[in-house]
Amino acid sequence: MQREFDPVELINAFNANNIRYVLIGRQAVVQYGANLFSFDYDFWVHPEDRTSTYKIIRDFGLSGRYSPSDRRPVDMFTDDEGNKVDIFFVKSMSSRKMKIHKEFDRVLEKSVVKKDVESIFFVRIPCIEDLIELKQLGNRSAKDAEDIEYLKVIKKRSSAASGRGLSKK
Repeated sequence: MQREFDPVELINAFNANNIRYVLIGRQAVVQYGANLFSFDYDFWVHPEDRTSTYKIIRDFGLSGRYSPSDRRPVDMFTDDEGNKVDIFFVKSMSSRKMKIHKEFDRVLEKSVVKKDVESIFFVRIPCIEDLIELKQLGNRSAKDAEDIEYLKVIKKRSSAASGRGLSKK
């Protein structure tokens, strides 16, 4: 039975099925407190979790052109309501020109777990430094530039607050 797409429920399904993922893209920037909006959810998923991830995606009624045997680095899924989910199945992302190299396992290891204090919900997002670099590797759109600026301001404020002995949220 297919469920209606709900990003919280999708992430809960990833968590319940031990999918190794981090939420990246604009939705991750929002998790750091940026006042932004997007119907697009981007996940970086360990390539070995591809088949399990496809099953979960199908259960939520998201459609796209994909095949586990294709082994594409990114698959895009949508629904009739305009929601979009992009899933990156690569072990690393890099740019020689920018001198940035991100290994999935290392990004996951350093990731931040954001928890909802009123429920069992949690989501994994890259640490702010990794997220900035991942955004720099993006398609270099105006949205990416805006996201990077938000993240730099948030990082600066967080560093200033921790320097004054205040706790991070």
